[in-house]
Amino acid sequence: FPGDSLVLRTREHDAALSLGGLLKGYADLGPGHLDAVLQISGGHRDLPGSPYRLTPDDGQRDTHAGAVVRWAQPVGDALELRLSAAGRDDWLTVWIAPFPSTRQRDLQADGSAELSWSTGPSTLIVRASGSRERLGVEGAPDHARSGLGLSVSDDLLFAGSRVRLTPALRWDALGPFHGISAKLGAGLRVAGPLSFRASVGRSFRAPSFTELYLSQGLLSPNPELVPETSVGGDVGVVLEDRRGFAAATFFAQQYQNLIVYEADSFRRFKPFNDGKAATRGLEVELASAPLGPAGLALSGAYTLLLTETLRGEEAVLGKALPHRARHRLFARLAAGSGPLAGHIEAHAVSEQFQDLRNSPSLRIQPALTFNAGGSFRFAQHPDTRLALELRNLLDDRTLQDGFGNPLPGRMVMITVRIAGGKDAP
Repeated sequence: FPGDSLVLRTREHDAALSLGGLLKGYADLGPGHLDAVLQISGGHRDLPGSPYRLTPDDGQRDTHAGAVVRWAQPVGDALELRLSAAGRDDWLTVWIAPFPSTRQRDLQADGSAELSWSTGPSTLIVRASGSRERLGVEGAPDHARSGLGLSVSDDLLFAGSRVRLTPALRWDALGPFHGISAKLGAGLRVAGPLSFRASVGRSFRAPSFTELYLSQGLLSPNPELVPETSVGGDVGVVLEDRRGFAAATFFAQQYQNLIVYEADSFRRFKPFNDGKAATRGLEVELASAPLGPAGLALSGAYTLLLTETLRGEEAVLGKALPHRARHRLFARLAAGSGPLAGHIEAHAVSEQFQDLRNSPSLRIQPALTFNAGGSFRFAQHPDTRLALELRNLLDDRTLQDGFGNPLPGRMVMITVRIAGGKDAP
């Protein structure tokens, strides 16, 4: 941890297993189609431990099972009905000395119905959704809540599709929390590859079940949280044609009751509502189309984020928000020709703070990591690929994540991907 001279770990390891599948069916469905996704995963991770009681045995173990089924069916010349259902079952066991181990189970089910109506220059979408979530913690009462969402949005084209307007409105109710989100977006295609875009909106976000009740790793829950709201907008310029894509966007947002994580007792972190805060900044994106026989492609993104606390005691006014780096840079060079593909990536993140006071002892140093990987297609029917991914290529073990935890050293991941069906390559 920053500011501690103690060595908290003498060994570390992470292990994970993930199995997933994508199933698509078209037979006997007429003009409609059915999609289904199933995923099963599990893993074990060491945790840094508490500086007040050194131990090599802190960690967490998790298992996850989830499924999504979607069905779409035309119901008229301009109408389409879409139905979806999803469910997940998560188990998480955490042990951090000197606290007793905790075993938790999080169950959630979701369903939605959506009607899309396309006529002339308009595509109107009306959607209704519902959810039910329950969290059980060993030795403690269960928590449960239901959710309901109603939304309507439109995509309007004018002047030969040169002008686009996208209004949207949504109402959400999650347990005792409810609120409205609204947005109005606009786009103007000026000439050739040049276009402008802008949007204004208001957002509502209820605290998640994780933030309210779930203990995970070094993160503690806070059942006293209230929803956060914000108002803001953005304006950007875009260049896009067959050679690639480039965009620059300026944005600004003001929050009420923004949920932020701050250091708590025993160096754990806990979410709190920051009374009032503001963010503003610039995002730049760049991506090229594949070039030459090797299919070389370059992509990158840079974000400048300026944050400020606007309400609170004098010691926090004007200070940066925790866990939000001012600078983030991502760059990727990829190549792919025939069955072979490869890439190399760079991620750079500037310093961050872990509290509203921006205490020097809780400052997280800048981090620069490199990743690389490649894949080989050894069968076409069905499409079967073997991929190798190397994370933290230089094995830099001085790096920390946004909460001050040590990042893993060099990681090697091997993935086998099998795809089949109507849309498979």
